[in-house]
Amino acid sequence: RLQVEAAQLGVADTAWKLRMGVRAALTDWQQAREVSIAAGRDAALRGELLKLQDSRYALGEIGAPERASSALEAQRAEAARLVALTDLHRAASAVALAAGFPLPSLQARLDAEPVPDLALPAELPPQETDALIHRLDVRRVLLSWDQNETALDQELGPHFFPAREDG
Repeated sequence: RLQVEAAQLGVADTAWKLRMGVRAALTDWQQAREVSIAAGRDAALRGELLKLQDSRYALGEIGAPERASSALEAQRAEAARLVALTDLHRAASAVALAAGFPLPSLQARLDAEPVPDLALPAELPPQETDALIHRLDVRRVLLSWDQNETALDQELGPHFFPAREDG
């Protein structure tokens, strides 16, 4: 009986660790997404400013140093956007790894979510349930639980369900 309770606690512990890992990865992903959006907006604004500066330079309103400074700022903003995008992809991979799902199955959902819902869904779709069960740590705990319950059933079975004598 104690082994069954220990196995049940093992399942709960593994589920909690999985939940915390996914939650932390989703939080990191959300932060990376917000940084990526801000960097994209900054790069777009710097690009627009550079177009304005190019027009002013063509008209002779500003000199080459001012135009070069704007071009440098636009390049820095674009580099920051690319770094933020790389961080976003890395964070999405971390979410997939923590959840135990392949990244392509999560990518559409991550792209569609402006703000992730950190609460677990009421029921996982079958594809996601299968992927979760294939996690090695989850499989190990579920196997241990099953073995301990089987042993308990075999130990207690004769006491509660004695063999019937026919005839």
